[in-house]
Amino acid sequence: MPQPRRVEFTSEGETIAADLYLPDGVEGPLPIVVMAGGWCYVKELVQPHYAEAFVRVGCAALVFDYRRFGASDGTPRQHLDPWDQIEDYRNAISYAKTALWLNTLERRLGWETLQRIMASYFSRWQFNHPKPSDFFDTASAVAGHDLGWFFDQVYRSSNVFDYGVQELQSTNEGGSFRTSAVVRRYGEGIFPVSVRVTFANGEHVDQEWDGRDRWKLYTYDRPSRAVSAQVDPDRVLLLDVNSTNNSRTLAPRAPRAATKWSLKWMVWLQDLLLNWAILA
Repeated sequence: MPQPRRVEFTSEGETIAADLYLPDGVEGPLPIVVMAGGWCYVKELVQPHYAEAFVRVGCAALVFDYRRFGASDGTPRQHLDPWDQIEDYRNAISYAKTALWLNTLERRLGWETLQRIMASYFSRWQFNHPKPSDFFDTASAVAGHDLGWFFDQVYRSSNVFDYGVQELQSTNEGGSFRTSAVVRRYGEGIFPVSVRVTFANGEHVDQEWDGRDRWKLYTYDRPSRAVSAQVDPDRVLLLDVNSTNNSRTLAPRAPRAATKWSLKWMVWLQDLLLNWAILA
């Protein structure tokens, strides 16, 4: 189990202590799970066991103490306020989400463009008091096109990004295979994504989808049967909240599916036990 990295963020003016768990040997942006304890226990008690499970499958985990508990600031100590705890969760997610949307922006625009954006922002606003809108305007100016559609969703709204493959069929029609793939936008967030269909002979077809419609149908006539379809195969959209539906295959992949769904059940079970503890 890798040792967590101590990080801090603020929640309503108070410093929140958190532990960031990262998988060993994994580079680049990662999916992240944000967790805190029940109403009144600290991050060292139970959460490291959940963090370890997520780290084993390549996810990061951010575990924090609520205000007035554990290593976090705030007085009076041990004072429990559920509404404050909800706000702490919101600020923890914002702390993690900013990194995700910046990395998404990097993957969309390219590292060189993001470097120029950051350098230009620093040059223009050093020793001043910039607002978020100043960074957004700088990014659009340097990129050469309006990025307001992106910032409106990741900063000014609570839109959820969730793209997936709803259906994949490949049938033999007289010597060739007719393949149809239905991809769907399940969330409110809109983002351009790639769609990749892979065939048994090793061929694959990539197509760009603007992601605006609720669903889109792709059809192909090929000499080989399709084996899989995938949305966002290069993991550009790191803000996608449900990677379990990003791909569909015509061959069973039981071990990988079991890992994905066991993590979901773990979270649901924890929620169930916490609610039972409250009512008991």
